[in-house]
Amino acid sequence: MIIFESMNLIQDLYNVNLNNSKLRIYLIIFGFFLTLLTLSLIASGNYIFVIALWSPLVFAFIVIQPKLAVYQFLFLFFTNVAIIENPQILVVDISAFLLISSAFIDYLLKPNTKFQRPKLLNNFVFLIIAVSIAAIFGYEPILGLRPIAKLLYLAMIFLSVHRLSRYFEIKKLLILFVWFAVLFSLVAIWPYITGSSSARMFGFSKATLDDILMIAIPLGITLLLFSESRKGKWSLLGLLIMFVALLATQSRLSLFLTVIFSITTLYLVRQHIKKLNIYEHNNQNNSVTKNLIKRRIGRIIFALLFLFASILLIKPSIIYALWARFETLLVFASWDTIQLRFVLWRAAAVAFWDHPILGIGPGVFKILHEIYPELKFSYAYFIVQGFSAHNLILHYLAETGIVGGTAVIVLMIKQNLLGLKLLKNKSNRLTQDILISLFIITLILLVSSFFEAGWLWGQLSYMFVFFIALVVKANELTAN
Repeated sequence: MIIFESMNLIQDLYNVNLNNSKLRIYLIIFGFFLTLLTLSLIASGNYIFVIALWSPLVFAFIVIQPKLAVYQFLFLFFTNVAIIENPQILVVDISAFLLISSAFIDYLLKPNTKFQRPKLLNNFVFLIIAVSIAAIFGYEPILGLRPIAKLLYLAMIFLSVHRLSRYFEIKKLLILFVWFAVLFSLVAIWPYITGSSSARMFGFSKATLDDILMIAIPLGITLLLFSESRKGKWSLLGLLIMFVALLATQSRLSLFLTVIFSITTLYLVRQHIKKLNIYEHNNQNNSVTKNLIKRRIGRIIFALLFLFASILLIKPSIIYALWARFETLLVFASWDTIQLRFVLWRAAAVAFWDHPILGIGPGVFKILHEIYPELKFSYAYFIVQGFSAHNLILHYLAETGIVGGTAVIVLMIKQNLLGLKLLKNKSNRLTQDILISLFIITLILLVSSFFEAGWLWGQLSYMFVFFIALVVKANELTAN
């Protein structure tokens, strides 16, 4: 009985009408006394009680509004800030919990009688089973609990984003992601703008901003090329800000891959407009013509070259610092991050070679020196001890062998095939900019898994499941 009454109350909150004058009066009175109480607690220094007072209210306010739940999740997965260091709990971990809670309530209030299992869910299940088996036979089974729990958490987030995405147009979510990336890029380069620093800058994203921009910049290019005429200038400005932020991270591999994927994006757009007649317009926006897209491609290339030259003249320290990092590749310095990455890759390859079927066990790579004591005598390994393999595929091969590695590789390939299917789609249910954008994202996720980002752990894992959920949803829309 209590459960049914609670559900009825939540249903009423879903359908609340703020135009009701009595309700507005009650809310104003409640807000007034709540504000007084909050100010009183702040004045007395009882900040913990302020958090305790507001947390349930904020939680309830967010989870009963699906759109707000998605917005806060999309915003906060740009942050890599820890609330608790050991065990590490990030702000985005809490944000993801709010998203899951909102999706669960939405499911209870609006159950789908024609539910169909979304694509890629079976891949998550297979991966969780593979990692669980590897943990049982690993060196330290207890260390496998956290990776298994994280994969379960990611599967729930995947389902939550997939469900709540029905409240949005996919294009609006992609645009919002790009502008959030611009905002956090601006925060990251602010010390450069003020002249207070020329070190590597990542802002609130810390060591992951380069991986985020590796997706955001090609996505921003696509959306810019197909944007309305009056919005093109602002989109170009946002693109330039993100490019400066990427330079500020001084991440060589991310910069190289971003250039490659951006060129790929321009190529796909060019191939698309070649198929159009000169007077043919975009399906959604009649102001976007073939000639306008061609002009914008030229403007993007010119603007990036002009920006690079301007930085070299106005703020050469940025270019000098970036060049210094590229220069270390020529001298092959043992302490350079590229060389340190090779150390991790070599260690992962050795672990996989010695344990090819089930690996050393999930979570064990960070204590690899206990399995191979000779690593303790390597100064280069000592620097990166406790890190991941900095390569998603090699990391899973080392920890879970062929069984888990195959599961990850299949997941990455299948999500890219779904993106390719969208690129070839002819249904006109989604506009071409969305189809190209989602394919490029899946291509980046696949390729970078072999060289760069860890898309199944930490902050970046939330971005991964967010995008593949949108890809799955887009495939469902075009199929129907």
